[in-house]
Amino acid sequence: MEKYIELSNLKEGMEENMSYSGLSTRISSYLARELKYCEEKKKILAYAVESILITVLGFAIIMFIGLLLRAPYETFFAAVAAGTLRKFSGGAHFSTPAKCLLTGGLVYPLFGLTVKNVLLDYVKEPMFLTVVLAAAAVSFYMVFKYAPVDSVNKPIVSPEFRKKLFRASIITVLVFYAVAFLNYRTSLGLSILGGIFLQAVTLLPPLNGQRR
Repeated sequence: MEKYIELSNLKEGMEENMSYSGLSTRISSYLARELKYCEEKKKILAYAVESILITVLGFAIIMFIGLLLRAPYETFFAAVAAGTLRKFSGGAHFSTPAKCLLTGGLVYPLFGLTVKNVLLDYVKEPMFLTVVLAAAAVSFYMVFKYAPVDSVNKPIVSPEFRKKLFRASIITVLVFYAVAFLNYRTSLGLSILGGIFLQAVTLLPPLNGQRR
């Protein structure tokens, strides 16, 4: 029953909020014909295709701007850390994919630039370690308290599934923290910590309609 409810919520969200692009529609239509899918499965396929296209386009935009700002390395690791955590923790959503793409395309490259040209060069010990530990502690607290955050269109109705997402979120944070603290005075470590922090911020209730 819970799986049925989740699937129903997913369908409602697609019908109400997804505006399929021409490319995703053509791709999903072709695949649906080849796989002999019914109309219902075709809609789900179109949703999946569009989600993949948006993800790929978003990452491409992030990396392009990161290259323009000459901080591709820092931008890459911040975006990967944040994106990985988001798969399990959820987080705030914008009303349109364009806003999401624009925000991601600015936030991660600008943070990468900050890591490269400010944090590593101008923040010295012991302030550097203090900032790193504070950011890590605040990020972990936000993930522990608020993850996973569901959305209006895809609420998490299964308590067991919620627990799995919570555990996956915590494990993801701890794994990235291990890598980051082994390299904490480098671009790699700071970029990972920053990516986790930026994603953790999107879990805050004010950014999610006060949902918990």
